[in-house]
Amino acid sequence: MNGLVISTDFDDTLFSLSEEKVGMLWAASEVLQPIQKIHDLLWEKHKEGYTIDIVTSRDSYDMDEVWSYVKAYDLPIRHAECTRGKCKTPVLKGIGSTLHIDDMLSVVIDAELNGIPCLLVDDGRHRNNTTADQFDKIFV
Repeated sequence: MNGLVISTDFDDTLFSLSEEKVGMLWAASEVLQPIQKIHDLLWEKHKEGYTIDIVTSRDSYDMDEVWSYVKAYDLPIRHAECTRGKCKTPVLKGIGSTLHIDDMLSVVIDAELNGIPCLLVDDGRHRNNTTADQFDKIFV
C-alpha cells in the first residue's frame, strides 16, 4: 500500500436505483444497479496501492446496508464513515483523502475549495452545467 486514501460516496456513486416507466411516469425501484465503471476504478486504484474508504451522508443505522453492498460486490473498501447529512469535508480531511469521488456537485465544490481533489460522477445530471464543467468528471 502506498499510504494514500481515495474516498467515495455511496448512493448514486457506487450504485443507482433502477427506474422503469409506469404509464407516463418514471418510478425508481428498490433494485440497486451497480455503477460498474466506478467499481472498476476503485479496484484499479486499490491495485495501485491506494486505500479505499466510503464517506456517505447516510446515518449510522444504515451501515449494515452499506457493508452488505460492499460484500455483495466484493469491493476493496477498508472503512466506511457516515456523516449523518453533515458536510463531508471534515471527514475527508480527517482520513487524509487524496481524491474523493461523489455525484453531488455541492460536495465536490466544498471539498475542492478545501484542497481535496474530486471526481464528479455524472449520470447526465451535470451535463451542460457550467459550474460542474470546472471539475474533473467521470461519465456513467
